Amino acid sequence: MANNNDIPWLLEQLQQFDSFVGTKYSMFKSKDFAEKKMIEILKKHLVMIAENDIKPVGFIAGLVHEHLFNPELKVLTEIFWWVDRAHRGTRAGLMLLNSFVEWGESYCDWISVNLEEKSPVSDRCLTKRGFKVLETSYLKEIY
Repeated sequence: MANNNDIPWLLEQLQQFDSFVGTKYSMFKSKDFAEKKMIEILKKHLVMIAENDIKPVGFIAGLVHEHLFNPELKVLTEIFWWVDRAHRGTRAGLMLLNSFVEWGESYCDWISVNLEEKSPVSDRCLTKRGFKVLETSYLKEIY
């Protein structure tokens, strides 16, 4: 599990994620605001980091919340799943996903995972772990 000492690295990775997604509007306009939000996520939700022998190489973060219309359902919703470019193709991303799913299966009723359009992760990676496609998301940026 991540802690406040990991915040500088996490913010750096989030900025890389922002560039990867490639939307017109940056998701991280203010480093101070992003840092405050990351502290909040660390306190109230779930952040896991994959490390090699030297440094962190990727992370997965999820919000833990009750379902909007059924408070008896506890949901783990993935908001970021990112592996540093230099470590893609290694086991880091898979280990993050497996840990995330294992944690969610222990503490939640539902686990929701999203894939970015450019993600190298295949649908098969999720479906063989019991996920099924229930919705496809679209984003329209208003200029």
